[in-house]
Amino acid sequence: AMGFRSRRWALISLLPLLHCMAETPPEFSAFPDLPPVTSALHAAPATLSAQGETEGDWCSRVAIRPDRRFSSVKPCVRTWSAEELTREADFVLLGTFKDVLSSEDISKRPQCGGPFSHENNHSFIQSIKEASGRDGNRPRVVHMSRFELLSPAHLAADGFRSNFLLRTTTPLSEVNRFFSEDQSSSCRGKCRFSFRRKNGNERTAIGMDNAIDARGETGRHEGSVFYVSMRHKEEMTFSPHAVVADLRNAEYRAWRVKRVRSAIDAGGYDAVLLNHKFDQYYLREGFWLGSATCPDVARCTNGNGNIFSARPVGYGYAEYVEGWAALSRDLDTAGIPYMVIVPPNPWLIKADSKTTPTIDERELIRSVLRRADTLLLSASNIGPRGSSDRWAELLRREGANVVPVNEMCGYSKSAIN
Repeated sequence: AMGFRSRRWALISLLPLLHCMAETPPEFSAFPDLPPVTSALHAAPATLSAQGETEGDWCSRVAIRPDRRFSSVKPCVRTWSAEELTREADFVLLGTFKDVLSSEDISKRPQCGGPFSHENNHSFIQSIKEASGRDGNRPRVVHMSRFELLSPAHLAADGFRSNFLLRTTTPLSEVNRFFSEDQSSSCRGKCRFSFRRKNGNERTAIGMDNAIDARGETGRHEGSVFYVSMRHKEEMTFSPHAVVADLRNAEYRAWRVKRVRSAIDAGGYDAVLLNHKFDQYYLREGFWLGSATCPDVARCTNGNGNIFSARPVGYGYAEYVEGWAALSRDLDTAGIPYMVIVPPNPWLIKADSKTTPTIDERELIRSVLRRADTLLLSASNIGPRGSSDRWAELLRREGANVVPVNEMCGYSKSAIN
């Protein structure tokens, strides 16, 4: 069962979404007395037994990164065998946005599992296939992609261009000053920002900043938006582990979709995760250094997450949804199956942006959900009359392939970092 600390962090991770929920959605007025349709969610959870009987991830037949387990106490707390996964899981979510082809991998070996490569994931997937036996009854394996983030390895890959990236007007000097002048309990004036953190997992021959400039105009990194980890207070050095791309850029999406096809060939995945970060872009308080979400280092994302280095120019919630939906269509066109994981309420209640009166972002998102190979619908974020039963029925009526899960149950480490 999930301990107090896990429950606390799981709740914190959902707080950005809770403010989105308000009035009862109009869709429910048409069928207020829907019968329950997610009884499996409330039944006894599936078990994946390693080191004794334990709940399956999210109280469902889903396994999250079974080869790289993490907890708030220590890494690598458990690993499930291929036989257990074959017998008791319907879906295995595997990998990280850092994964590249083995020939491109420039990262240090992680604490758990093998290197960040699709070929390494393939060896694990192959063991599942072998364990499934002749009947071939095995779980579908989904790669945990995150398409708007580019790791240092991506920056060095063939075809990357710096015009793929978001822009900001915030000088990099302000990012440096945010850390160097921070007087909160985490820094006391001793913190700094650097592209080269001594103990960081990512490393390039020339650094992320120079790698970006090498594929575009000189100084392009100065106007880029980086994804900064706030988890390294002990070292007092904070560094980005990714840079953020513009999903509206058709050339960028074409480059990523081509890489997905190569990843599937090398890794043997059945589908990819179409990750989303609606909550980050929807936040009225902002999601960058110096915003109300991150006023200083001690209070920034509760010291346990990641944050944008600066505010993107011309790229808010509506623009993000536009690019995200376009990427889903590109995956469809390329014949690449994708999975989406969503909480049941926010995108249906206040998901439409007032900045685009002729575009309904709510419908854009739901169109993606309807086309998804699989939709994992979480019951962990439920608002007024918005039970998971009702949302599941609504989406099923619209053609979605809904699988109920509960992200507050079982393995609560977020699958989307």
